[in-house]
Amino acid sequence: MRPAQRPALRALLGTAHQGPPLPAGDRPKAEERLALRVPALARRYRALLERRSPWDTAWESLAEHFLPTRFRTDDSPDDRPLLNRSLVDATGILAMRTLAAGLQGGMTSPARPWFRLALDDPELSRSHAGQRYLDEVEARMRVVLQRCNFYNAMHTIYAELGTFGTAFVFELADLRHGFRFVPLCAGQYVLDTDAARRVDTVFHRMHMSLRQMVQSFGPEALPENLRLAARRTPDQRHAVIHAVLPRTERRPRLAGQCHMPWASVYWLEGRERQVVPLKESGFLGFPGFGPRWDVAANDVYGRSPAMDALPDCRMLQQMGITTLKAITKPWTRP
Repeated sequence: MRPAQRPALRALLGTAHQGPPLPAGDRPKAEERLALRVPALARRYRALLERRSPWDTAWESLAEHFLPTRFRTDDSPDDRPLLNRSLVDATGILAMRTLAAGLQGGMTSPARPWFRLALDDPELSRSHAGQRYLDEVEARMRVVLQRCNFYNAMHTIYAELGTFGTAFVFELADLRHGFRFVPLCAGQYVLDTDAARRVDTVFHRMHMSLRQMVQSFGPEALPENLRLAARRTPDQRHAVIHAVLPRTERRPRLAGQCHMPWASVYWLEGRERQVVPLKESGFLGFPGFGPRWDVAANDVYGRSPAMDALPDCRMLQQMGITTLKAITKPWTRP
């Protein structure tokens, strides 16, 4: 298995499952701890936003020429149609589609076996029992990947990698399909890395309706005014931040979501930077992967082939605008 293919299989190793719910006696303490922790997380989120800000301008320009539907600003709603009406040359968009299709066909093709498993012990791998075990596991993994949205998500990830140089996808447990992959749009998340320069922290800003928040967190997690509003206007949308990061303070011998290695925290973003804690849970492993095309030095975000091709696409765009003006210019008799 090639190194670039390994992150695609991590969802099958059990890291996408959350821990058991908290006992009733531990909930008040967990709520107090969450209320104290969320303001610090909000400050870190704003600091990571400032560090990402130089990339936003570049990503917006890249999205205009290569991937118009996959860039969101922090203030843009998720359901706003993103159509680039000023684009007259689609060369960059078609080239990015070709790149994404080529990467998927060569690395994670749904039409052929693209990975093989092996054991650390070579003799055991060559044995009849070992081969039967590996073949059975491979077959079950392929069934799970075909059943869920893995291949659709990977196609999206390849396009984002080629355009922005950075992508991120959540890999979550799903009771019906086994797994559910959620690719994030550029501009809606911030990343951070550990000492080995691996992505281990993600903050994701999303807009949720009050009905969705009640379904996800329960009505008791919302303030009183939002609980009343959820009955009258359930489609009213608010900004929610989701943070996944290593949990530094925990007791590994204790069971429960608040003692798992990776913390998952939600809070409601209000006016004047007011925050309302919503939910805290945990994961056994980092529930996602953030591939980057080319990373320089200590950069968190990567560089992409689209950055190299952007000047050519701008020139084609300008040539198309000039040609369009010449065609639509009223004809005057000499």
